[in-house]
Amino acid sequence: MRPRLKLSSVLSRRDGGLVVPAPRNACISSPKRRLARAQATLASFAAFAGVLFLATPALADRVAVLKFPPGDSRAQSATEAAVSAQKHEQPSPPEVSNGNAAVQDGQADTSEEYRAFGKAANVDWTLRGTAIHRADGYRLEIEACQVKTGRVELLAREVDETKEVPEIAEMLALLLRPEGIANADLPWQHAQPKPKEPKEPKEPEKPKEPEVPAVVHTYAEGHPLAFGAGLGVLAAVSRPEGAVGSATSLYVGGLIAYHVEQAGNLELRANIAGTVAGPRALVVDVGARYGLPIWPTRRLFFVPDLGIGTFVNLGVAKEARFLFRAAGYLSLGLGERVAVELGPDFGVTPGGAGTVVLFGGTARGLVRF
Repeated sequence: MRPRLKLSSVLSRRDGGLVVPAPRNACISSPKRRLARAQATLASFAAFAGVLFLATPALADRVAVLKFPPGDSRAQSATEAAVSAQKHEQPSPPEVSNGNAAVQDGQADTSEEYRAFGKAANVDWTLRGTAIHRADGYRLEIEACQVKTGRVELLAREVDETKEVPEIAEMLALLLRPEGIANADLPWQHAQPKPKEPKEPKEPEKPKEPEVPAVVHTYAEGHPLAFGAGLGVLAAVSRPEGAVGSATSLYVGGLIAYHVEQAGNLELRANIAGTVAGPRALVVDVGARYGLPIWPTRRLFFVPDLGIGTFVNLGVAKEARFLFRAAGYLSLGLGERVAVELGPDFGVTPGGAGTVVLFGGTARGLVRF
């Protein structure tokens, strides 16, 4: 170590100028020693400042959460919880009442109204939000106003209902800064998207059973021989002058028919019927009929019928007359072998004292073999 140089009580300038007194025991250190002392002093100051910074807690702001629109109460409650989670202080109910009273229309939604509310409620910030609800959360938009400057900023994000308070707290950490959002990086923009739940494998679709086409039925359906029985009513709508007695008779009769398959739906038939009420008579005729399909899948046919025969009067004046007969029936099959028929009958019997015109109807059942 170099010895210190003792100086006289004064230092004189070589040029004969002013004389400056010097304290006793003064010494002159080397440049290296002065640099070391300066570095030690700076290090001590930095350590002291760091301890002071770490030991002093950050001052919390006063933040008022204004009323959200109706239906967004959950989002409002979560925002209030996020304010508390950020260690900010919220105004008391009387202070909130003072803030509401300072807003003329009762709902703060402009910078001027936010500032009026904030000053009356003695807060540093006002927050107001709206939520658009989703299946598993909501999209939250928060408007933050710095009461001191009147600056209003808007921030939005998708909020998961299971993590709403910490996610809203991330928004407030950016909104409630003196410098505002500025060019801050939004952390949730880098978050990994939720993994999609695996879809349950779909069961293989069962092959559709082929539709069974409706069966189109033919007349008689391969059973050519038919026997039938039924009731009929015939009335003389025109008869000779002087005729007495009832003009209406009830008949019971039978029918035998044979379907000629080579001739389409043609059927030859013979019919016999006798009266059971009214003037006594016997009707015998032969003829043909043809089955015209109306709804063949339901075995419904229209059957026009023509025949010739004899009309025998069995009353006091017994006589036999020529008979021309025409009819038309609706025939409904109740299976391959059974059918029912219903329709009008028309007959003409010329001769004798005058022509007799008959009109009525018949209902019968048929069985085929």
